[in-house]
Amino acid sequence: MKKPPKRRAEFSKPVKRALAERNAYKCSWPGCKASTIGPGHKNELQSVLTGQAAHIYSAAANGPRANPTLTREQKSSISNGIWMCNYHAGIIDADECQYTAETLQRWKSDAIHRAHKDQVSLNGKISDTSTLIGVANIVFAGAWLSITENIWVFEAQGFILGTLEDLFALAGDFSNSPSKDKYVVVESQGDGRSLASITVAIQDGKTVVTCGTLAKHPRKDIADLGSDIAIGEDFDIYMEDGDLHEISGIELALQELRLQLSANYGDYLKFPEVGSLFSMIYKKHRDNPTLLNRLAKMEVIRLLAVPSLHKGGITAPPLLDFINQVHEVRFENLDVQNGPIPVFIKLQWANMESWQGELIIYIRN
Repeated sequence: MKKPPKRRAEFSKPVKRALAERNAYKCSWPGCKASTIGPGHKNELQSVLTGQAAHIYSAAANGPRANPTLTREQKSSISNGIWMCNYHAGIIDADECQYTAETLQRWKSDAIHRAHKDQVSLNGKISDTSTLIGVANIVFAGAWLSITENIWVFEAQGFILGTLEDLFALAGDFSNSPSKDKYVVVESQGDGRSLASITVAIQDGKTVVTCGTLAKHPRKDIADLGSDIAIGEDFDIYMEDGDLHEISGIELALQELRLQLSANYGDYLKFPEVGSLFSMIYKKHRDNPTLLNRLAKMEVIRLLAVPSLHKGGITAPPLLDFINQVHEVRFENLDVQNGPIPVFIKLQWANMESWQGELIIYIRN
């Protein structure tokens, strides 16, 4: 006898109502000004609801942004809900790769803050809901203002690396900028895009950064990586029973991730413009672990989303294009000066399978 299918973890009526009311019945999609409740025409008592409580992590086992670690109660709790208009609720579920759980959680926080600000007429910035945004070598804390398929708009609220003047300079001379600097990566998205354009403007006292993005670079299934010789945690060739040991699949993907994060620019003689800033970030920011981990995540995002540049200006696919998104990067030891160091990484492969665990990364001078 077949087992009955598991029911979806639906929200209760009180949870739905709380999600709507805490958002002032406004859609959480950045830039969407739609009110999701209004008068009906059947009679003077009727109202019409055009929004819904959408799930951040799927209500079903195999739905968008499914998270098998969550219990049924967690899936149906208010913390897993976001209020959206019907149109945008459909979009976030139709393209789960574009709209990650981390991004939806950020949008939810931003929307609740806007509702509170409108209610009490606050004038403060959204510093508690900021995400990090990287453009070239500039990193700033910012908030989503709007998003379409190829236009991402942010408010820059504070600069971590670089300055506002650097950002204006990049935008002003964008056509002459090197291709390696034409990208945007977003911490909450766990992903990034190559840039077709960028403009910076001061509007109503806000620094508005508008990024014209290109299509997401194709991802490569780890099954298509082939095979290679295994490299041990000491970064020497790994021998098994006196023979070279070959690896493939996830083993090879993890080895590539480990090697790419351990390589500085200039390490590859044939490809001097290929490398990672991982060691530099660690050495510069290890006294601030929270910022260190966030910037390290941004560097992994850059490597999985932005094409690499080879000698002679030849572009190649992103070095880590077998990863779809990175969710977390965390250094497990901050006492290392140079040498191997354990790093916890949580990510999603291009085939949409999740992985998390500890890798040994080599910190270089």
